[in-house]
Amino acid sequence: CRRCQPQGPPRAPRQGFAFDLMYRALSTAAVAVARAPAAAGATARAASTAVRTHKRPLEMPADLLPKKGASGAWQKPRVSSRRAARIRKEALLDGTFGSWDAETGKGWDPAWDKPRLSTVPPPPKGHKHDHRLGERLEKIQRALANQEQRVADFQKTRPAKRIRTGFRLVMKKNPWEE
Repeated sequence: CRRCQPQGPPRAPRQGFAFDLMYRALSTAAVAVARAPAAAGATARAASTAVRTHKRPLEMPADLLPKKGASGAWQKPRVSSRRAARIRKEALLDGTFGSWDAETGKGWDPAWDKPRLSTVPPPPKGHKHDHRLGERLEKIQRALANQEQRVADFQKTRPAKRIRTGFRLVMKKNPWEE
């Protein structure tokens, strides 16, 4: 049936990290190593595959940075941050960290590392009533300074007592008096 039959040529399997590494960092000096895959292992096999693809070798410090194109628009770096981290890790594992060999495309120069900023996070913002406590205390002190005068004014201007009605009227002999 149609579902069981393959419809086109089979796809090539994904090559993995070793392929990506050599795909990017291959130069003419590495071609000799790539021709002898049994001697160098999986990396050399990936290198031989990369030789067949004819990709240009990495120009390391420049390929890690974004650059402006002819139109003035920024372009992504040729090597992504993820791949750069993997290349750096491979250099650490291979013992080539601290040096860069342009012929073989191996190693990592520590000057290429992104500077890590040591920032101290800001303290928590807190609550509004904590921020405004000083203003509130000043307002209370100003109000307490003339409290006696304000109480006296309130007593003078207080409206007359309301007229009692209903049950209060019955219980009091003279509802118009206090």
